[in-house]
Amino acid sequence: MAFYFKSWLFVIVYAVLCLFLTKKDLLSFILSFVMFPILPLIYGLSKKNWKPKYKETPDFELPSAGVKVSYDKLDVVPIDLIMKYGSIEQKKKAIETVYKMVEELRLEADRAAAILYTFLMNETSQDIVLYCTEYLEQIESFLISQIGRYSKLVHTKDGLFNFALYSYQYSKTPFLIDEQKIEILRFVREKLEQSPNEFFDKNLADLYLRILVDLGEKEVFEQKFKSFENLYTNAEKAVLLSYARKIFAWGEKDGKTTRDNET
Repeated sequence: MAFYFKSWLFVIVYAVLCLFLTKKDLLSFILSFVMFPILPLIYGLSKKNWKPKYKETPDFELPSAGVKVSYDKLDVVPIDLIMKYGSIEQKKKAIETVYKMVEELRLEADRAAAILYTFLMNETSQDIVLYCTEYLEQIESFLISQIGRYSKLVHTKDGLFNFALYSYQYSKTPFLIDEQKIEILRFVREKLEQSPNEFFDKNLADLYLRILVDLGEKEVFEQKFKSFENLYTNAEKAVLLSYARKIFAWGEKDGKTTRDNET
């Protein structure tokens, strides 16, 4: 008899507690018996002010102003994540940040265009699509203005390098069709080959060699690489040769090129 009394007392106390927790909501009160006897525990955990154990960071941690960051040193993962999972306002902020980094020479324009273009292809919000498209157009305008600016200064070493750099970046963007890209690269190659040899330091030589690779000029690349080889460290030579191997038919097997095998 005492056992039954205690059991009923427990049920009554549980019912009163659930009625209090559910604030007299009949449906929630009924569901509380379905979740018997863990509703108080669930309610208590939901009200607890949990604090993350990780260290919180600002939305964006950008490189310091005035520093040009190379492809392999820039971490844009936080921006990528915001573009995928952020709110509309966060996505807009991320798009603006990518463009701002281009303007401040902290991110290569072709990489920025690739980031925004990939984001654009996977975005469903028309508001964000239009916003992203506007900034893609601004990146293209930035590249065109830089090319136009430095095309008048190709008689100087710095002017030639910047003209070649922005032209090469433009050829890597999704704004152009293949024929246009090849036309740009051929024009830049012509300008480089008409320039004094003393203009060719490591940076300009690297651009020139990469242009030869993208044009598929294997024999010319091999000749020029030998003449510029003393400008590079072994690690830098390895990076350039690795880039060339992705395009040239090095390591042919059974009469098929590497590119043929990949396709």
